[in-house]
Order: sequence, then C-alpha cells, then structure tokens
Amino acid sequence: MKKTTLMITLLAALTVMTGLTGCGKKNPSSDSSAEVSASISESVSESESSSESSSGISSEETSEEDSAAMKEAARAALEQVLSDHILPDGSDFSYDESFGALSDNRFAIFDADGDGKDELILSITTAPSVGMVEMIYGYDAENGTFSAELTEFPAITYLENGLLKAGWSHNQGLANSDTWPYTLYRYNAEKGSYDLVAGVDSWDKSLYPEDFDGNPFPDDIDEKGDGIVYLVEKDGSTDTLSKEDFDAWYKEETGNAEEVSVPYEALTEENISAIQ
Repeated sequence: MKKTTLMITLLAALTVMTGLTGCGKKNPSSDSSAEVSASISESVSESESSSESSSGISSEETSEEDSAAMKEAARAALEQVLSDHILPDGSDFSYDESFGALSDNRFAIFDADGDGKDELILSITTAPSVGMVEMIYGYDAENGTFSAELTEFPAITYLENGLLKAGWSHNQGLANSDTWPYTLYRYNAEKGSYDLVAGVDSWDKSLYPEDFDGNPFPDDIDEKGDGIVYLVEKDGSTDTLSKEDFDAWYKEETGNAEEVSVPYEALTEENISAIQ
C-alpha cells in the first residue's frame, strides 16, 4: 500500500512538470522528465527494500524457531514416554520392567534423514525381541506433532544422504555374522518417510556348501571364488549376485555413502532435561 501511494504521488509530480513544459513554461529543462523518472525508480526500489527489511523474517530465524520448538516438544514427548509409556506419535507401548529399566532404552536428537532438520530417534529394547523397535520421528512445526518416518528393529546403521541399513532381528539364512542381512532404505522428502530400496542377504559357502533344500553353492555365479554370493530382494524378485556385482549394485544405490554416528543418550530424566 505504501509503495502504491508513493508511486501515485511521484507520477503526479511528473505529470505536472511535463504539463508545464508543454505550455511553454521555462521551469523544467528538456532532461527534467528523465531525471524525475529515474528518481521515481530509485524511490520505489528503496521503498521496496525498506518494506522487505522491516517486515520480512529470514529463513534462518524461522529455522532456529522451529528447531527450538522441536526440542521443546521432544522433551515433553520423552517425559511422557517415561511417565505414561506413551510414544511420541501418541501410541502406547507395553513396558515390562522384567526386560529392564526404562533407562536401558535410548534416544537421540539428530538429522537422521539428511533434510537439514533434526528428528527424534527413540530406541526401545526393554521388550521381547518381537517388541524391540527403533523409531525415527519427524516433527511438524505447523501442527506441533511428531509422526513416524520409519519403525524398524533397533539394529540400524545410519548413512549419509538419508540412507540407512536396518539389520534384521534374526539371521535365519545362509549368511555369516559379518554379512548380517539387512533392509536398505532411502528417505523420501516428498512423502516424509522412508522408501524400501531392497532386502540384502548372503550365502557363505564355507558355512553352507548347500542351501536348506540341498542345492549346491552357485560357483557359476561366484566366478572369482570369493566364497560368498549376495541375495538382493527388490520389487518382489531376488537376484543372486557375485561379490563384484553386488559391490557395483551397492555403489550405484548408495554412492558408497559413509556411516554417520548418532549421539544416543540413555532415556533418563536428566538426559531429557538436558536437551538444548
């Protein structure tokens, strides 16, 4: 509104001065119109800059406010986990002290998905194996609520670029302990949750010369004699890959993203209060 008023005022002044020139008055010179036009442009530009600087809120300020609100909400949510055994998304979990103290569980405030904003990670291990979970909660600043981006068994390896490997709760296949099976996930920013990329298992020839159905180890696939092949399940089908082919597939999917360290804390009143 201020910009419009200023424009009208200056245009009116230009009109009057132009009129005087047309009537033979000596007042403005032949360059007056150009000078006034330049003055108008400069004044309007200054007005716009002044308006933006006085009323605008920088994205950095908004980000800091959202981060502070998220951490305050995280403190409240974790307090509720301790006192009422209610998870941050409002669901209940059946805590059984025979599986350990609540402080044996862990949490972290960390940008797990690589979107530039912290998430709340909550790892619950005081439960039978089937009830153990690790949840990544995203925070909605507009609604002030948490929602689960991913729920998995608490054996997650976090990688760069919104990738992670979720270790399976059991190794019931043909793998060794160094190639424990896992599910590879990638964060989908549009959905606000993780997409399943593939399930990865393996077959160690030294442990299992044959599979459970009596089929021999596929030496024709393991041409280089590494003694291991990888079983990659994706889109409903499973491909058996040599180590070389698996390494190439993994690099294509992940860019060989590095592992990142998550700053877990024990789920205690003291640690919750220390969230800054």
